[in-house]
Amino acid sequence: MSISEKRTKLAALRSREEFDGVLENNTQIRSAYFVLHYRIKFLSTKTSHECCSSVDKRLSEGAKLGLIIPKRFARSAVTRSLIKRRCRAQISAFIPELPVGCWIIRLKRPIDSKQWKSSSSPELKKFISMELQSLFSKAVMQLNAPHEERWQKGLLK
Repeated sequence: MSISEKRTKLAALRSREEFDGVLENNTQIRSAYFVLHYRIKFLSTKTSHECCSSVDKRLSEGAKLGLIIPKRFARSAVTRSLIKRRCRAQISAFIPELPVGCWIIRLKRPIDSKQWKSSSSPELKKFISMELQSLFSKAVMQLNAPHEERWQKGLLK
C-alpha cells in the first residue's frame, strides 16, 4: 500500500493513563528500529444513532495513535519530527486494514546521524518509511490472522 492512498485522520493519545493502558497490555509487534504497541477495541452492539453511521467511519474514529521518539535515540529535533511525520503517514495508510484500537509506535534503537548526509535527507526518509512499512505489513498479517491462530500465538489474552 502506498502512502499516496486515502489516509485517515487519527486521534492522539494524550494522557499518561491512555499511554499506560496500552503499554501495560504488553501486546507488541517489533521491527529492527520500532516497536508497535497496541490495544484492540472491540465493537459494541449499541442500538443508538451509531447504527445509522457507516461502519468505516466508526472504525477510523475509534483509532488513536501515540508516538514515543526519545531524544536519546534521535538527537536532532529535525530527525524526531521526520520520524513522527512518517509514523503518522504510514499508520494512516494502513489503518483501514488494521483492527480498531489504540496504537503506540516507539523508537527502540538509535538512528545513527553519521550514516546520513543530513537529518532530513531523502535516504533517511526512505529508510524510515521502509522500516515502518515492514512493521505495519507484519502487523496486518498477524492481526488479520484467524482468531484461533492469534490465540495460539498469544496475541489474544
